[in-house]
Amino acid sequence: MCVGKPVSGKVHLTVFTNDSLLEVKATHQVDGVAQLEMRFNKEFKIYEQPEEVNLNFTFTEQYTNRSIAKSLKFTVYKTNYIAQLVKETPGFLPGQEFTATVKMEHRDGSPARSVNCAVEVVGLEETFDETFATDDEGEITHEFTPTENDDIYIKVSVGENEILDETIEREQQNAEAIFKITNVNELQLSQPIKLQVTCRQKVKFLVYYVVSKGNVILQDFIRSKKDRFDLTLKYSDNMVPEAKVLVVTVANNTVVYGIKDIVFPGLLNNLEMELEDNEVKLGEQIQLEIVARPASYVALAAYDKSLLKYGSTHDLYYSDVHQLYESFHQIDKNEFDVFQAFYIVDHLPYSIKRGEVVTLQFTIFNNLGADFITEVMLENVQDQMEFVEQPTSSK
Repeated sequence: MCVGKPVSGKVHLTVFTNDSLLEVKATHQVDGVAQLEMRFNKEFKIYEQPEEVNLNFTFTEQYTNRSIAKSLKFTVYKTNYIAQLVKETPGFLPGQEFTATVKMEHRDGSPARSVNCAVEVVGLEETFDETFATDDEGEITHEFTPTENDDIYIKVSVGENEILDETIEREQQNAEAIFKITNVNELQLSQPIKLQVTCRQKVKFLVYYVVSKGNVILQDFIRSKKDRFDLTLKYSDNMVPEAKVLVVTVANNTVVYGIKDIVFPGLLNNLEMELEDNEVKLGEQIQLEIVARPASYVALAAYDKSLLKYGSTHDLYYSDVHQLYESFHQIDKNEFDVFQAFYIVDHLPYSIKRGEVVTLQFTIFNNLGADFITEVMLENVQDQMEFVEQPTSSK
């Protein structure tokens, strides 16, 4: 939303890099809005790391001859995309199918849809090199069977730019029985929880624990020689708002385990908010339509856009509540600061109104083991304070 009248004048711009090796200047007449194309005098090379570009400009108003100056920084990236390799397991086992997903995103975090990517996999019996288009989630999923090599190298390129270069290591032999725990049904309050546990080889037994709020609320032992198990857990109020399922067994004389988080989506109050008009004039009402569960408590906060320049942590999100909840059931380290021998601590109010009478309290701590006479001076800068029952000249 723009407020005010367009102005006319002359703008002087300077664009330069941090090392000042590239610099270009321009002067242009502006009447409200102007679009300029500024070219460096030589090639602007960007490597793997992004480059910072600086913009300084001064605008002089045509009729009043008043000037304002501003400086901006913006980041220039080599490519438009960010790639991430998502793996079902940290490493691979020779002869067993391995699934990997390449997740492509734009710089703003949105999925990069319908992007043609060249995927090269080195370390198989034959080098794999094909081109795929990302789906609606910005993902490319592929399955392949590794050989006896120690490493697999995956490279993803868009055009001539390499987006991803990652190595997948072969798992050690004592970690062959890695679990995959999946939900069979949708998690609902007061309903049984059905899980499927898949192991990469047949095991003789399983032990599982259900842990919530730091306590074991359910445990059992299953004897079998299969590589797939179906677990049905009886719902308990102690599982709310979340719990963890720990599954343990022994494979090749090694204890291995898997963990599954149980989070009930029914507890999440997913709000839908729609703004009737994206722009409003001064003095007009803002119409909001909010859809939520019945009897929901909704807290609204409105910020001036300029406040975002000072920080982006004004809102409270579910992740913040979840992080606080986790802190209630964890063991923190006790850290102690070394005692200082002699120091002063102030006890000042958060803010002071003009004309308000306040007490400024300071405490001196002495750990030297002897008595000392201490002189404390509070400087009255530019006579901004008036000391009660003290001469005006007091410092």
